[in-house]
Amino acid sequence: MNTNDQPGHELNILVAEKVFGYKVYRGVIGRNTERQDGKLIYLDDYSTTWEGMRLVVEEIERRSFEWAIQGKRATVWNDDEGIDEDVKGESSPHALCLAILAALGALEGQRDETAAN
Repeated sequence: MNTNDQPGHELNILVAEKVFGYKVYRGVIGRNTERQDGKLIYLDDYSTTWEGMRLVVEEIERRSFEWAIQGKRATVWNDDEGIDEDVKGESSPHALCLAILAALGALEGQRDETAAN
């Protein structure tokens, strides 16, 4: 995960895929719509609005992650998995999206290492 990813449509697609598990087919149909399994879906503004951030918070809490926001910095952690990601963004929603994407990447990497041993 490159923490230089800008807030907006492309980051929202990444969040939809990695955090929520949606299969998004690229190709802009409208401002915030994409095709998913033959249907049009509305992509929430996860990385740019407080409402979008609320949806991300609900999902990461469901996955047993904890989180904190201070200004434009977000921290996401899971003590059971040994994950702690602290990221600065352009806004709180942007930082939270970057932090959870980094944490999920770290989680996938840890599971890969464990399986290899």
